Amino acid sequence: MPSVRLALKAMATRFELLLVGDDPVHLRAAGEEALREIRRVEGMCSFYDASSELSRINRNASREQVRLSGAMARLLGTCRTLFEETGGRFDPTVAPALASWGLRHRNSPGRTPTEAELDAIRSAIGFARIQLDEENGTIRLPEAAMQMDLGGVAKGWALDEARVVLEEAGVVHALLHGGTSTVFGMGRDEAGLEWQVGIEDPYPTPGVERDWILEVGLRGGALSVSGIHGKSVTMHGTHEPVGHIIQPSTGRAVSGRRLSLVLHAQATHADAWSTALLSDPQWSPPDTIRGTTFLKTDSGWTVTGGRPPSDGSFARFH
Repeated sequence: MPSVRLALKAMATRFELLLVGDDPVHLRAAGEEALREIRRVEGMCSFYDASSELSRINRNASREQVRLSGAMARLLGTCRTLFEETGGRFDPTVAPALASWGLRHRNSPGRTPTEAELDAIRSAIGFARIQLDEENGTIRLPEAAMQMDLGGVAKGWALDEARVVLEEAGVVHALLHGGTSTVFGMGRDEAGLEWQVGIEDPYPTPGVERDWILEVGLRGGALSVSGIHGKSVTMHGTHEPVGHIIQPSTGRAVSGRRLSLVLHAQATHADAWSTALLSDPQWSPPDTIRGTTFLKTDSGWTVTGGRPPSDGSFARFH
C-alpha cells in the first residue's frame, strides 16, 4: 500500500507521521489535521511560552483558583492518576528541581544544588498537594515556589490526541513518533507486518559501530524510552552524566548511563511510566506494566529494575 509521511517541529523535537492506505490525498489531509492537534497540545503545555495555559497556571494558581480548559483538566487528571499509580515517581511538580540543577536549558553547564537548596526543592515538590478539581475544571497551587513541568508526559499526550484524530478520519495503519523517544503503532506497516522499532545504543563504545540494543514489534500500542543522554551535563569531579530526570522524593537528578523502556496501550502512560522508572532505577513496577530499566556498565547492558516482558514484546536484548 502507498504511504504518506508528514513531519512537524514541536516541543523542541521532531514529530513524524507515516500513514499507510489506498488514498494518499485522504491520508495527507488526515495527517495534517493530526499535526495541528500536536501543535495545539504544544501551545497548551509549553513551559517556556508565557502565553501557554501551563504558564498561566504556574504564574497565577498560587494566588488564586485558575480555571482550566477541558483538555488541560483531562490531562492533569491523568497526571494525578499516573502520580498515584507510580507511587509519586512520576510528578510534574519537579520543575523547581530542574532549574536548581541547571537542567532547564539544553546548553546549560549544570550545577549541583547545596543541601539547603535541596531542602527547599523537596518542600516545593508534591503533586498530591495540588488542589485539582477536574469536574469543575479548576486548579490551585499551594505555594508560589511550586511549578509544574509537563515535559514527562506532553509528547505522549500529543501522540494520543493525534491518534484519535487519525482514527476518527478512518486511518487504520500509521506510525507516529515524537522525537523518536515515544512511538505509537497503528495497524500494520506497508508490508502488512507489525511495526518494527529499534532502540539504538546511546552510549556506544569509542571506535565501535553503534549497535541496536533492542528491537520491538508494536502491535497497536506505544513504546516510550527515557534516558538522560539527550539533555544532560557532566558535573565537575565525575565522568557520569547527570540528566533532566528528577527523583521527586529527593529532588536529585538521576545520573549514570541509563535507559528505561515501557510498552503500554496509551502513549501518555508509556511516556510517564518510562520517566517514573528512570527516576527510581531500582524500582520494579507492577506486573501490569511492561517496563524495564537498563544500566550500561563496562560489561554491557544489565537490567536494574522491572523486567523484560516474557511474551516476546522485547524481541532482542544485548
